[in-house]
Amino acid sequence: MPQSKSSELRLHVAGMDCADEAALIRHALAKPGVASLNFDLVGRRVDVTFDPEQISSAVILAAVEATGLAAHAHQAGDVVGDDHHAHDHHHDAAKWWAIASAVVFLVAWVIDGLYSESWTEAIFGHAGDPDHGHHRYAAVVYGIAAFLGLWPMIPRALTSLRFGRLDMHVLVCLSAIGAAAIGQWAEAAAVAFLFALAHLMEAWSIERARQAVATLVGHEPSWGDDRAHESAPVERWIERFAARYTPVVTFAAIAVALIPPLIDGQWGVWFYRGLIFLVLACPCALVISTPVTVVAALTSAAGRRVLFDGGGPL
Repeated sequence: MPQSKSSELRLHVAGMDCADEAALIRHALAKPGVASLNFDLVGRRVDVTFDPEQISSAVILAAVEATGLAAHAHQAGDVVGDDHHAHDHHHDAAKWWAIASAVVFLVAWVIDGLYSESWTEAIFGHAGDPDHGHHRYAAVVYGIAAFLGLWPMIPRALTSLRFGRLDMHVLVCLSAIGAAAIGQWAEAAAVAFLFALAHLMEAWSIERARQAVATLVGHEPSWGDDRAHESAPVERWIERFAARYTPVVTFAAIAVALIPPLIDGQWGVWFYRGLIFLVLACPCALVISTPVTVVAALTSAAGRRVLFDGGGPL
């Protein structure tokens, strides 16, 4: 029998903490010769099956690093713990950006309240008077809060655009920028801060699972065998669905913002409605839900001294 031409490459990807980063790597490795990819968010690992006659391991590694994520190859069973300092530094930096955004957001709200007719007006806005916006001082501080919340995700959004992807980082940045463009500075700051908080919670849940597994096996999780880590089937389905659904939602939001004003001339109103549609229809929660659920299940099982090889068995 002829030998199989396929080869295996196991990559450790520092900072790979969410499904969106896994989807970005999957997009970057959509190349001839790459047969399959399996992701292990807990172990920060990507298993690549490829044909060495069509693509080399060096090209695969370079493609992953082009996403802005540091990566290196390692063997099955290797104890991987060399990126803790960099990972902790990145996580701490993101945490402080989110805290700064929250504090500045609160300061802006206080300023808005002091110059508003009532605190209710500062909280819920000026629903009956679209021309009555935020006080100029509050608008500036809201803008700073939005910038602080968006700053950690801007590089990832630019990378996604460079790869032709419209992921949640891009959609959140577009929503915040669009809200600011029509004078809704508080909404822009709220979108930026809430997404930064959600990203921190996701990273925290995965790090908690990583620590639980490390406690069980005695070192940084690498699963210790040559079997590919299996993602849950529903997780792979949701990734494929989101890859098609997100562009459809984006173009639908553009249509909402541009087509009705051609009839009634209310450009500001429909632009705002287009932004609302974009935020409400964004598949962020759908994309995040499955991997976070799998990670939570792995964490719970590890706490009971049961170790699953990924989401497939679950």
